[in-house]
Amino acid sequence: MAVMNDLHMGRYSGIWWRLLLDVTALIMLVFIVTGLWLVVPQKKRRGTLFRVAAAGTGVLAAGYWIALLP
Repeated sequence: MAVMNDLHMGRYSGIWWRLLLDVTALIMLVFIVTGLWLVVPQKKRRGTLFRVAAAGTGVLAAGYWIALLP
């Protein structure tokens, strides 16, 4: 598990791996922002989609919080 965590965080890895992690994070951020931007004009679906997005954010936040517990 420690090796996977080190790999995920880019610890003890070369510059190319760190660059790949940063580029991947930026691409994911672009997908998130453009997805939300496309949802905003859709009045019929906006409420449902925002509720689903909030639920997903809550599940991820809860998982992150649980993972940090000792």
